[in-house]
Amino acid sequence: MVGLGPIRAGLAGTAPLSLAAFVLSALIGRWLHAANPRWLVGGGLLLIGTGALLQSRLYAQSGGMALLPGLIVAGAGVGLATAALVSHAMAAVPQLSGGMAAGAVNTARQLGFTFGVAVVGSVFAGRLARHLAAAGHRSGALAQAVAGGQTRAVLAHTPAAGRASVEAAVRAASAYGLHIGLLVAGGLGLVGGMVALAALKRHPAAGPAAGQVPAEQAVPEPGARL
Repeated sequence: MVGLGPIRAGLAGTAPLSLAAFVLSALIGRWLHAANPRWLVGGGLLLIGTGALLQSRLYAQSGGMALLPGLIVAGAGVGLATAALVSHAMAAVPQLSGGMAAGAVNTARQLGFTFGVAVVGSVFAGRLARHLAAAGHRSGALAQAVAGGQTRAVLAHTPAAGRASVEAAVRAASAYGLHIGLLVAGGLGLVGGMVALAALKRHPAAGPAAGQVPAEQAVPEPGARL
């Protein structure tokens, strides 16, 4: 966000999303184990994609409030999909394998975060540089500085006579880069939601843990009275 420092921009972006995720994950707890994971995980991913698309409606004069509806919707999707994914992954394996299931889910989530940030960040940086080049800033240094979060430093070192034009170009290019990047993120979220709706199935209750014998099949000890 142009005009906000790193801490304020981070809080403005993460606080609504995190609050929505926390509230929804707390509300669905009572129905988590009875519901089909297809609808929870798939619906959550669809909400995440919809939230990203809502955030993509940016233009050069947009403020932080323009992102708020999309952040809330995406946060609701995160709370819905994450809680359901962990719960049903744990329920699908024997008790002794619960730690492995939780670790696999967390690893997959981290890989997804890394992939998403890399893809959306690359799209943002590329579109930002292209838009700035079209506005006459062809050196690439300005685009690298803005993509690296140094917008305020760049504007502070720009001569006063040309500062307004540079700021306007940065605002327009940043809005355009975010617009395209969030469109890509929204599309990926919607595709993921449709895949989850088509592929996920309700798992049967996990059987006894490995190495355990059901009570009715237990072999009596020698000498025990039947």
